Amino acid sequence: MKLRLKDIGKKITEPWTPQEVAKVDGHHAYLCLFKGEYVTHKHPGDELFLCLDGEMEIETPDGTVSLKQGEGILIKKGTPHKSRAKKKAMLLMFERIGLQREPIKK
Repeated sequence: MKLRLKDIGKKITEPWTPQEVAKVDGHHAYLCLFKGEYVTHKHPGDELFLCLDGEMEIETPDGTVSLKQGEGILIKKGTPHKSRAKKKAMLLMFERIGLQREPIKK
């Protein structure tokens, strides 16, 4: 199955609304448009972020990591994190199917 990520990404207009592109051995890969800030949260499983276009940041207890096109980060299970992008950024993300988001209350 050939995937045209650029074409799929062009159809995504609303930030923070992931679009699944494939399922692989109990995990899904999805594209997501980042713009603005997302809530601080954690997951009971790992999550991988790969920046395909633009720039974004992920804030964790260990500091803030900036990602540019072609860079990625693995967020280990239980790690609180908050994503943000000043301008639009397109990311390819991988996580276990059914992974729940647990908001962190301040």
